[in-house]
Amino acid sequence: MIECLISCLLMGTAEEHLSDGQRFVSTRMRVNVGGGDWLYGNVVTSNQATGDRLLALRDGEAVALAGTLRPKAWIDGDGDPRIILEMLAHTALTVRDARMPSAPGA
Repeated sequence: MIECLISCLLMGTAEEHLSDGQRFVSTRMRVNVGGGDWLYGNVVTSNQATGDRLLALRDGEAVALAGTLRPKAWIDGDGDPRIILEMLAHTALTVRDARMPSAPGA
């Protein structure tokens, strides 16, 4: 597993789940790797604040995620190798979290 900070776009909307009385949020992400290529992945978090941030986002919105990342390989229906990312997110930062600095004297 890799500890990382990754910038991505949300795919679809996040969903809230309960398992054995524990709340968690899951979603999918799309990561631009340059040259018009994208990697796709699944994101899960049990952190309340991170889950709330993901639930507030809409399809295509940008988010930066910090957490544990695991790349996995698989073979698609055409026999081509593909990579998918799986992330356990510890925190999320969105443009909604950004604050404009106050003007001097304001």
